[in-house]
Amino acid sequence: MIDIINRHDFGGANMAEATLYHATSHANAGKILREGFRIPQVSWGEIVTHHTTKSPGSLGYGIYGFLNDPQLAGEFWSSATSFSQKHDTIEIQIQYDDEKCLNFVDNVRDMIFFREFLRNAHTQAQLRNLHHLFHNTFKQHAFDGAILEYYISYLRHTKDFETVDIVCCATTTDVYNNFKIFIPNGIEYNLRNQSVIEDFNVKENTNG
Repeated sequence: MIDIINRHDFGGANMAEATLYHATSHANAGKILREGFRIPQVSWGEIVTHHTTKSPGSLGYGIYGFLNDPQLAGEFWSSATSFSQKHDTIEIQIQYDDEKCLNFVDNVRDMIFFREFLRNAHTQAQLRNLHHLFHNTFKQHAFDGAILEYYISYLRHTKDFETVDIVCCATTTDVYNNFKIFIPNGIEYNLRNQSVIEDFNVKENTNG
C-alpha cells in the first residue's frame, strides 16, 4: 500500500493529515482569506429533482484540492477557464478521521463496497434516473458526482457511515494539449466538512 498521507493514532482515532492545493481567481482567493471556505450544502432531494444551481463535481459537492501538487491545481484552473485571468493557489492543511473518508486511492474495501452498491437492482433503477439529469464529460464527471452523492445518502440511511467528511480519488485532469487520456495524473480530495480544515494560506500568485 502506498502511503500517500500521514496517518496517526490520536487516542484511538485513525487520524490523517494532508496538504492540498486549490486554485481560484485572485478576487475569490481574497474572499476566502477574509471569510474562509464555504462548502456547498445540497440535499439529496435537491439533487434527485435537479433543483440545484450547479452540477456536482466528479467527487460530489464540496471544496476540491490536489494532494501535494500546486502545479496541477494551477493547470486545472487554466484548463477550466477559457480566458486569461490572474489566479492564486491556496495551500490547505487538513486533518480528518480516516474512518470518515471514502478512499478510492488505496482503500480496497471502500472500492469493493461501492462496486457492490452499484450492482444492486434498486441502485440501478436510481442510476437510470440520475443519468437523465446529469452527464459526464471529459472535463467534469457530473454523473459520477451525483452517483457519489446518492451513495453517501445511502450510507447515512443505513448508518454504515454517520458522516462522510472527505472523498479522495486518483483523477485525470485535462492538461494535455493534443490528446485526452484516462490515466490518472493526480490525487484529488473533495472536502465535505469544513471542520477538517486546519489552516490555509495563499501559496503562490500566478498569471494564467
